[in-house]
Amino acid sequence: MNLQTIIVTVTCVVIVSGAHVVQAAEKSRGHCVKYDQCETDDGGAIDCALESAPKKLEAEVLKDLKEYCSEVVDTYGDHLCCSEAQVGEITSNFGLLSGVLGRCPACFNNLKRSFCEMTCSPLQYQFVNVTKTVKNTKGQDLVNEMRVYVKSSYAQATFDSCRNVLMPSTNGPAMEFLCGPWGSYKCNPHRWFNYMGSTSNGYAPYDITFNFIEDENDVTDTFTIGFQDTDGNVVETQEVPITIFHPMVYKCSEVVPNTTNKACSCIDCEASCPAAPAPPIPEEPWTIIGYDAMYVLMTAVFGLAVIAILLLACGEPGANEKEDPVDYKLSIIERMGAAWDKAVRDFFTFLGTKCAENPAIVLTLGLLLVGGLSSGLRHLKVTTDPVELWAGPTSQSKQDKEYFDSHFEPFYRTQQVIVTAQNMAPIYHNTSEGMQVYGPVFNKTFLYTLLKLQKQIMYEVRGENNETLQDSCFMPLFPANKNCFYFSIWGYWQSNATQLEKVDDGDNYLDHFKYCSINPISPKDATNLRQSCLSDYGGPVIPSIVLGGFLKDGESIGPNPPYENSTATIITLLLNNNYDKSKTKKAYAWEKAFIDFMQKWEKEEKPDFMDVSYYASRSIEDELERTSKSEVSTIIISYLVMFLYLRSSLGSWSGSCSTLLIDSKLTLGIAGEMIVVGAVMSSYGLFGYIGVPATLIILEVIPFLVLAVGVDNIFILVQTLDRTPRLPSETRAEHIGRVVGQVAPSILLSGISESSCFFIGALSPMPAVQAFAFYAGVALILDFSMQLTCFVALLSIDVSRQDASRYDVLCCIKSSKKVEKSKEDDGILYRAVKNMYAPNLLRFPVRIIIMIIFSAWFCTSVAVWPKLTVGLDQDLALPHDSYTGKYLRSVFKYLSVGPPVYFVVKDTGFDYSDPANQEKILAGDNPLSLSGQIFSASKASNQTLIAKPTSSWIDDYMDWAKNPGCCKRNKTSGGYCPNSVSDYSLCQSCGINLVDDKLSTEDFNKYVSWFLKDNPSADCPKGGHASYAQGVNFVANRTGFVSVGASNFMTYHKVLRNSADFTNALREARKLAENITNALNEGTNSTRHQVFPYSFFYVFYEQYLTMWTDTIRSLGISVSAIFVVTFLMTGFNLRESVIILAVIIMIVTNLGGMCYFWGISLNAISLVNMVVGVGIAVEFCTHISHAFMHSRKTTRLERSRDSLSSMGSSFSWSNFSSFE
Repeated sequence: MNLQTIIVTVTCVVIVSGAHVVQAAEKSRGHCVKYDQCETDDGGAIDCALESAPKKLEAEVLKDLKEYCSEVVDTYGDHLCCSEAQVGEITSNFGLLSGVLGRCPACFNNLKRSFCEMTCSPLQYQFVNVTKTVKNTKGQDLVNEMRVYVKSSYAQATFDSCRNVLMPSTNGPAMEFLCGPWGSYKCNPHRWFNYMGSTSNGYAPYDITFNFIEDENDVTDTFTIGFQDTDGNVVETQEVPITIFHPMVYKCSEVVPNTTNKACSCIDCEASCPAAPAPPIPEEPWTIIGYDAMYVLMTAVFGLAVIAILLLACGEPGANEKEDPVDYKLSIIERMGAAWDKAVRDFFTFLGTKCAENPAIVLTLGLLLVGGLSSGLRHLKVTTDPVELWAGPTSQSKQDKEYFDSHFEPFYRTQQVIVTAQNMAPIYHNTSEGMQVYGPVFNKTFLYTLLKLQKQIMYEVRGENNETLQDSCFMPLFPANKNCFYFSIWGYWQSNATQLEKVDDGDNYLDHFKYCSINPISPKDATNLRQSCLSDYGGPVIPSIVLGGFLKDGESIGPNPPYENSTATIITLLLNNNYDKSKTKKAYAWEKAFIDFMQKWEKEEKPDFMDVSYYASRSIEDELERTSKSEVSTIIISYLVMFLYLRSSLGSWSGSCSTLLIDSKLTLGIAGEMIVVGAVMSSYGLFGYIGVPATLIILEVIPFLVLAVGVDNIFILVQTLDRTPRLPSETRAEHIGRVVGQVAPSILLSGISESSCFFIGALSPMPAVQAFAFYAGVALILDFSMQLTCFVALLSIDVSRQDASRYDVLCCIKSSKKVEKSKEDDGILYRAVKNMYAPNLLRFPVRIIIMIIFSAWFCTSVAVWPKLTVGLDQDLALPHDSYTGKYLRSVFKYLSVGPPVYFVVKDTGFDYSDPANQEKILAGDNPLSLSGQIFSASKASNQTLIAKPTSSWIDDYMDWAKNPGCCKRNKTSGGYCPNSVSDYSLCQSCGINLVDDKLSTEDFNKYVSWFLKDNPSADCPKGGHASYAQGVNFVANRTGFVSVGASNFMTYHKVLRNSADFTNALREARKLAENITNALNEGTNSTRHQVFPYSFFYVFYEQYLTMWTDTIRSLGISVSAIFVVTFLMTGFNLRESVIILAVIIMIVTNLGGMCYFWGISLNAISLVNMVVGVGIAVEFCTHISHAFMHSRKTTRLERSRDSLSSMGSSFSWSNFSSFE
């Protein structure tokens, strides 16, 4: 930044604060206490301590002076106290001063007029006293010290007019660096003036002492002045009383006459802001008689439910034990339902019989189907990109990201290392303000270890093909500065240990840090060290980014952060990202080497006084892939355990070792698992053909899911066949067919329900969940189909083997004796359910108690459902031993700045060169401009979560154009010339003329590309290359003129700690963007101009904006679909369908209640789990209700006991397998 010229300029300005406008009669009595500039011994120039009479300026020089100091020329004429050299210095400095403070006309005018009066007024002698001089080698007296008398009210008014002027490129107040070590928060008029007048700022040519006077009557000092004639002869010596300077000062909200006729904008002057709207009233919690309304209501509902249960139970106590009437007349619907039910049973009986009769054909067709579909595996693609997993192509945030990436390049690839101090004592430092305590990260041992680590990362880490950081890093000032961008506390010392060790007159590295933490863009601190605060990459080091642990839990960063209390420091490296993924290969390779290095360093080199966490842009993908590879063995082991379980559970044993291998169903168990594997592989292959990419979670979870669900059907088929005796007239195939006809309708119902629930889960906007739902739904359909065909064929073969007394596996070997199945061989679990669990469960008091308990559970769950939190803890998606998980925990604990957010103006033909359109963007007097609205949002950051005003390229472009030292053209070619070229024989100022501080359309389009390639320098801090080159699209024509297309305006969110914060940040940013869009389209009779917000995390949190809507919709569709399917598959039995529906609603409601009590958030994953829970609940309910409806027992109680005994034991066996 051009801090040197700014400080010199403003130093001169404040010296003359309050220049007194004299009466016409005093003009002839003028006297200069300093005149012209003299050469210093080091080749510079400084004011001469030369007393003389005012001298006449040449007409051309006077014309140049009048351009900026018209009041001085109009008041005093052409006899002034400034030489041609001093006028040249004034005019060159005013351009820079205008670029910094010209945004506020009142502020700029107050300082400008004072500067003019001090430099050129013939009445200098009344308020300036040269108190000390030095001689140069030529014997000339140079000003060395000077005293200025200023009225306190003037200093305060001038300071007030400038204190809130914004620097768009830094998103902060200009006073942040104009007030030196005090910063904007601690600055006041006295500190500001004294800092600007002190040589300690590194740039003031001599020390200036300010005497701030409250009352003019308190001043008794005088000056001895020798008045001279025009020939330099002293004609009169006189004691002149001191006159305190107190000219007219304009408030920042006032219009300065003969200027732009505009007051300072709201952004630069709070007094210009319209009345802020009242903050929204916090929503009152819904209460009844002082208690949570949901708790009160559900307590009342529970009470009514208990009364209803007791009344129904006591009203007809023996109703469930009465036999159903034999002569009950069926209704038309019931007769239709019975016919439908019979047709379904007959169909499956026929299907089962044919499959059992022709096992070879069925299995051959099944193998061909599986083989054909599984061949698609070679086309299967697996995605690990987190963005592709979380945001679909129709997602607004995904579309916004695509637009941003394609127009401005993707957000930088970020690498971070967070280093914390462990068990290190704080540092005590004695200063002029007393003893100060610094955190342990300022311990030199810690700092030198950190420097070694930083240099190893930046210069020694190399990829497999020798890729280095320099191959991919972001270089903001390239080609002028070829150092990589990095943020580190060592940037304050340019990563140079020698700079850290410097000590001068008691000032050391801690004093340097203290100054730089307040004024990070200063190229020279105000300590005796005179060191630069800028990093070696050429830019500032932002303390809130490189330090952490200085805030208490839940505290937000304020205007005066205690950086000295830091316990952590952060190294941040930025690598260039590219829309073309193929161009990021070197970055990927270096990142892998970086992670490998950090893992090795943490294990082998990390000292005990440090702890470290780290992250690379590829870390999430790497961790997901690592998790997938590590779980391959888990899948294999699980299937082996499941196989052994099926072997022990499916088979029966009569107690004789000689029949063990005959009763075993080892081969059938293997075949059942292979059918599940075949269904899963076929699903993978089918979507491989279609082109739907898989995710790692699909490859890991679906085999377990389908096996757990499919095992239920295996147990039902096998155990129902075992418990159903073959009729004397039946063949083996007919026996199997009859059993299939008996159980297949409920299997069909559960299969359709489960698959439907998965397909409904595909309504989720999250691609990973969508793909999972599709893969799982198809796998379940295939598994269901193959179980009712292929598994039935295998079951037929196994029964044939068993009937022939052949050994399992070794089927060629036949037992020597015939084995008869024992009638009592129903299994331990079946007998336990039938004889112990079912009778006790269905006792009258137990039924009443169970109804009351589950009513209480249901009411409690309903009460807490609205209190479910929406979101997902990122740490839960990673392995417990993940270094990325540790990093995320460190981020939430130590980082004190929020993520950047860009407000993108799309390329819709918005003409930036039109002054009327510029008013819709610039931080001017239009509060509805883009900059104005973002500024207003930053003032209500607790609600909007916008932390700062925006960096506005167009505001800085205007300031760049105003500064004659910025825009330069090549004298020979007329083309662009960098502002850093000072050779006037090569380059000259563009000479841009601004009207009302606006560029003409022609100049705007001509020079905007020059601004975007111009690097900031000492003479031109507003060069736009470093800050805006990637943020503005433009198209150039043959003449060199350009038209600006899409552009973005960056600011920051507040620190965001959890999913709710991230989601609210997105919601509020979209509201703000919508308001800006409306303002841009105002007066255009169209809505074509569009503004949208973009931040890299939006794609991950957009789904939470509609999470409750998605939840209600998905669950509503699920239970509705279940009701329809159940009604059809139960033979149009409305009562049974309603009962099943009610039970499922209770189950899913209780599932949500458990999520609340276990701290599980509501998100796409938990929603799909709930929807799947609906499907699994259907499986249990439909099998038992189907068994109940077809039981041959005479009373409802007996049918309940019978259905629970027959189906309950099968489900118990399969549940044990699911838990495994």
